[in-house]
Amino acid sequence: MNDQETYELIEAYLENNLSDKEVQTFEQRLKSDPDFAVEFQLHKQLHTELGPSDLNDFRNLLKEESGAKKSTVVRRINMRQVLSIAASGAILVAVGLFYLTSRSTSPQVLFNQYVDQPSLSFNPGTERGTDQQNLDVFIAAMEQAEALYQSGDYSGAIGVLESVDTEAYAEHQDAIEFRLGMNYLLAGDSENAISYFDEMSELTESVRWYKSLALLQLGDIEQVIELLSPLASYENPKQQAARQIIKKMN
Repeated sequence: MNDQETYELIEAYLENNLSDKEVQTFEQRLKSDPDFAVEFQLHKQLHTELGPSDLNDFRNLLKEESGAKKSTVVRRINMRQVLSIAASGAILVAVGLFYLTSRSTSPQVLFNQYVDQPSLSFNPGTERGTDQQNLDVFIAAMEQAEALYQSGDYSGAIGVLESVDTEAYAEHQDAIEFRLGMNYLLAGDSENAISYFDEMSELTESVRWYKSLALLQLGDIEQVIELLSPLASYENPKQQAARQIIKKMN
């Protein structure tokens, strides 16, 4: 059995595509053939490292690269030379790990790398309005939402914030919208996060940054670069991060 046949056999076993008799033969070989057992563990590790979705992408990458007429440079490494022997276990895992590395600048990985949880302490300001009792209720709701947000209970914070009558506290509407956007963003719902960021009256540096991260999580690279370019052009707390994301996305 050559390397390619061994690779296909191990893949079939890992994907539960062997008959009962074939499984029995396979498992007997694992016990009697140490080299085969080692190679099986390497393939199994690759499955564990990549997971179903990334494993499928990796297989497609192998097919595309092995079928290409010209060499393709990925992150300045000649993949064809590696893929020509990718069917052997150790090299296959090495390629898999390379694949993971090459994905280190994927939108989701970058999102996870740069997303943070800023403080959202609420300051009602000096204009406390005429209805002190209602204002106190509003402040209490904002403080409750902040506590839930800080504890990581984003859905709880969203529930509190969405119950607030924004029209009754129009001067604080941006504060409410931003907090809703942040909670949705950190809860993994970037579409709703963007909808709340877009409701804000001003595209501040903070709004621009976190909306960019929401778009990054959605994989909208063109809009991410468009939004981050101004932040990358002048000195501000997010300038270097904006430059790094743009560089990695280009």
